[in-house]
Amino acid sequence: MKPLAHSATYVESTETDIHEITATLVHDLGAPMVQTMAGSKDATAPHRWAHPEGTGPKFVEEQRLRLGYRVWLSLVPQREAKEAATWLGSAHPELNGQSPVIFIQQLHTREIVALAEAFAADLAGAR
Repeated sequence: MKPLAHSATYVESTETDIHEITATLVHDLGAPMVQTMAGSKDATAPHRWAHPEGTGPKFVEEQRLRLGYRVWLSLVPQREAKEAATWLGSAHPELNGQSPVIFIQQLHTREIVALAEAFAADLAGAR
């Protein structure tokens, strides 16, 4: 996957169909992480949202998924999906010991986008 610039990841995350976004996230991260990211109590919701004919998420859940997708687009070009998924689910001192998935759920957009882009830039610079 080719790296996208900051503005390109934003546009991609806002213009892509929510069913497609959810399908990508479920495929790459797994439904439990997508459920946590969206802040849903329903374990089956990510699969419904991922289906083109399925119901869509509520407004705030959609905002969280779009932010998660934006972060995902920043990470994946620099790392394998499994490594990026581990980064998303791991606690980070920069986030007061919380995981990026929780910051996405809480819609801390500036903090999580900046951290993801810095992490991706560090990886790109190391190559």
